[in-house]
Amino acid sequence: MKAQVTGEFMVILSAMLLLFYVFYMLYISQVSNSWQANEKLVAMRIASGIRSSINYVYLAGDGTVYNTTVRTQGYNVTINNGVVGVESDFAAYYLPLLTNNINVTSIEQGEMLITNNKGVIGIG
Repeated sequence: MKAQVTGEFMVILSAMLLLFYVFYMLYISQVSNSWQANEKLVAMRIASGIRSSINYVYLAGDGTVYNTTVRTQGYNVTINNGVVGVESDFAAYYLPLLTNNINVTSIEQGEMLITNNKGVIGIG
């Protein structure tokens, strides 16, 4: 009788551990998906803010100066061929600009002075 109870206990314990493992893997998968979605949203927010500032200066015309603060939060921000790109190890987001005439290819965190000098956008 004792041997039969021990065998049944082992079967039930194994089934419970398997069930726990399956639910744990589903949970980890959802947490990972949520984290990646958050990374993408942060990249989108950074790219959108930079694009809006540059497009504002471009549309305002010659002689416009705009001072803003950029928080890149560890993301790599580049401007190539009229596109603002924000990239990290886990997310990337790209937005087009209204102009290709920009004299900078990367943006660092901190104060950013954007100028329009005869249609050429300067960022410093």
